[in-house]
Amino acid sequence: MRKYFVDTVLELMEQDEDLFFLTADLGFGSFEVIQSKFPNRYYNVGIAEQNMVGMACGLSIKSKKVIIYSIANFSSLRVIEQIRNYLVYHGSKVLIVNGGGGFSYGQLGYTHYATEDISMMSSLPEIDIFAPFDAKTIAGSIHEWYDNSKVAYLRLEKNEIDIVGNISYLDGFAVVGDHSCHNKIICFGSVSAEAIKSKDDLTNRIEVSVYILYRLKRIPKFFDTLNTGDSLLILEENSKRGGVGQFIFGNCIENNITLKKGRILAIQDSICDVIGDQNYMRLKHGISQENTEKFFLGQL
Repeated sequence: MRKYFVDTVLELMEQDEDLFFLTADLGFGSFEVIQSKFPNRYYNVGIAEQNMVGMACGLSIKSKKVIIYSIANFSSLRVIEQIRNYLVYHGSKVLIVNGGGGFSYGQLGYTHYATEDISMMSSLPEIDIFAPFDAKTIAGSIHEWYDNSKVAYLRLEKNEIDIVGNISYLDGFAVVGDHSCHNKIICFGSVSAEAIKSKDDLTNRIEVSVYILYRLKRIPKFFDTLNTGDSLLILEENSKRGGVGQFIFGNCIENNITLKKGRILAIQDSICDVIGDQNYMRLKHGISQENTEKFFLGQL
C-alpha cells in the first residue's frame, strides 16, 4: 500500500513544483525516492510532529500544497490541537497521512494504537477523511484532496485488501456483491478484509454484500438503497464513540430510514492493555470475521 502511495505522490510532485512532502522521522526504505528526486521539497523534521504541522501551515499560507506523514496516532492524536488551530482554521492545503491506522502497530502497545483518530478527525469541520484499501482508491483519494485543495486526513493501511470476484467502484465507496441484497456490511479501512472473508464464508448459507467506504463525512449514495428489509452491520477498527457506525446510523435516523436489524462492531468504551498483532487485536475486540458471521446467523 505504501508503494501505491509513493507512486501517486511522485506523480503529483513531478507535475506541481508547489507540492511539498514532510515526514516526522519515518518512512525509511520508502521515501528515499521522493527525497532524491525532490530534495528541495522533501523535509524530514525529526520527532517533532507539532512543528511539522506548523511548517505545513506556513507553507500553505505561502500558496503551497503539503503532504505530512507519520505513523499511528502521531499524525493525529498527538497533534490534534495544531491540526484544529493551524490547518483547519486557516483552510490549509494539507493532506495529513497516518501510516498505519487501528491496530496496525498492535505489537507496540497502547501508545501506538490509532483507534480514536476517525472519531477525533470527524469532529473537526471542513476536513475530508479517507481510508483507501487498494491502489485505485489510494490514487483517487490523494487526487481528490489535491483537486479540492483543502485539509484532509488519510488513513494509510499497511495491506491491500484481497478481493476475489466483482467489485463496483462508486463515489466514495465500493460494493462487493449484489446491490439489491438485504444483508449489508458497511466497513471503513483495512478491517474490510474481515467483512470480505465473512461474505465468502457465508456464500452457501446467506447472501451478504460488502460496502467498503473509503471517504467519510459526505453522505454516500447507498443511503438511497436502504430500506426496512435490510440487516445492516457496521464494522470498523475505531472507537464506537464518534465512529463510522454512529455516523451511519445517525444519518439513517435523520433520513427516516428504519432497518430490520442493525449493529455496530467497533472498539468498545474501555482501555485495553493487551499487546498483539493486528489479527489478534481484532479478535480480542470482537471486530473479526467470527462476530461478523454470528450477526447474520442470529448468534450475536
